[in-house]
Amino acid sequence: MGADGVSEEVLRPFTDRNTTTVMGRPSEYRYQLKEAALREVCYVDMSPNLEEFFGLMLKQVEDNYDNLLKEGLTDEYLQNWINSLSDRVNVQAEHNAFAWGVFGAVNDA
Repeated sequence: MGADGVSEEVLRPFTDRNTTTVMGRPSEYRYQLKEAALREVCYVDMSPNLEEFFGLMLKQVEDNYDNLLKEGLTDEYLQNWINSLSDRVNVQAEHNAFAWGVFGAVNDA
């Protein structure tokens, strides 16, 4: 999901390559919890891990590039994947643009 307060333009390197054009935000999920008559009891924000996570994904693709080609992925596909992951690392480093977390909620009724 996108971080609260980050413009869609900053997220464009991700949304242009994926099936979504607009990313959800933590604040939107909080609103939806209220609309569903659920009370948020916790939110575990794991966003600080995303830059490293994206970087490790990129390293896996680069380290296993030849094997992935042998398994049938195309060079074009892998290059697109590498570009996308590189963009995510950079966007996260520069803007903290992505959010990642887990909500816990209860129905008090």
